[in-house]
Order: sequence, then structure tokens, then C-alpha cells
Amino acid sequence: NTDLQLTGIQDIEYLAGKYPKSVLSVGVSLKGMLTDIAEGKADAKIDALLDALNAYNRPVYLRLGYGFDDPANIYAPDVYVSAWKKFHERLQAKGSPNVALVWESAACEESNLADWYPGDEVVDWIGTRYECADKNVQFAREHLKPVMISATAQGDWDAWFVPFFKFVNDNNDVVRAVTYINAGESRLSNADVIKSWKNETKQSFWLRGGPKLFGDLGFTK
Repeated sequence: NTDLQLTGIQDIEYLAGKYPKSVLSVGVSLKGMLTDIAEGKADAKIDALLDALNAYNRPVYLRLGYGFDDPANIYAPDVYVSAWKKFHERLQAKGSPNVALVWESAACEESNLADWYPGDEVVDWIGTRYECADKNVQFAREHLKPVMISATAQGDWDAWFVPFFKFVNDNNDVVRAVTYINAGESRLSNADVIKSWKNETKQSFWLRGGPKLFGDLGFTK
């Protein structure tokens, strides 16, 4: 993750170098920047971020202002939407065909998602935490958008992973990508879990990093 100050960009560079045949999922915080973005005062910073992402020459899924509806740190809907549209304007002006904008919700409680929705013409993907996926998957269906699920395990293989993979399979009409946060207590370290994970993700249902991935995604360098 990073922000418009490019804080944390070194972590993205490290991962891009370590996994050269994989796509990148990048979260960008807009905290404290919404008004400046909406008013065009942050164009140079947006351009610098886009230049950095373009340089990777691979598909980048940009989770822009992720968690906009988190009750702990909620974004003002009108300013958020204006900032998103301005960011999209800069994206178009720079010509960044490798960058897809992911509109990612955080709240699991019932909320009026439409208040924060910038519009179908400026949103490429809808992102969601697995815990909140039911409502967001339905929202994505209504707007004909693919879904990216972010997940962190909260149990053992049978209790958590099996239901998770079943949910992805059952909703694969819109669920098109999964990011697993392999860190802390959720790190895949148990040998049996790792074996089961590999057995699941090697199925033809999944696209994995490798020489064919970019072509399978329709991306040409």
C-alpha cells in the first residue's frame, strides 16, 4: 500500500521485483487529500504515482481510497466521489492502460453504497473484504462489475478455507480475483494447509503467476 506521497512505494518495488510474472494489487490511501484532489491541487502527485505504476509494465489493480465507508474513518461521500472522478481524469490523461481502478468497500453493516459510488463509467472493479462480500457481490451484479475479494484467514482449513473457496466458486459470475493477506497469524505456515492451498489453486479454475498470465489477462507489453 502507498499514498500520494509515495510512502511505501519501496515495498511495491520489492514485490514487483520478487514476482516479475504476477500482477500487482496496490492500495492507495486518500486520507487528508480528498479536497486537494477534487480541486485539482494534487494533479502532480497523482501523475507521479501513475508514472511509478506505469513503469512496472504489467496489470495493476489500484484500490483507490479503499475502505471509504469504514465507520472508524469514513470519507465524506460527495468529496470522495469528486476526488475519484478527478483521479480517473488524470488516469485518462496520462494514458495508463495497465491500471484498473478498484472501488473497495470496508463496512459490513448495511449502508447506502450508492452514496460513495462514482459511477460505472469510472469504476473498473469492485473490491470487498470477504467478511462483507455478500452485499458487495450483489452490488457488483447490479452494476455489471467484476469483484476482487481481499481475505485473511480466521480459522483452520475446514472451518475457514473450505467455505471461502466455496463462496468464490459459487459466485464466480462476478468474483474474478482474490487477494490473500499472507501475514501475521494468517500466514500460510502449516504444512497441511499449504499443501491444501496448492492443491486448490493449481486447479484450472485459477489463473496463477507465470509466463502466460499477462497474455491470459489480455495484457500486452
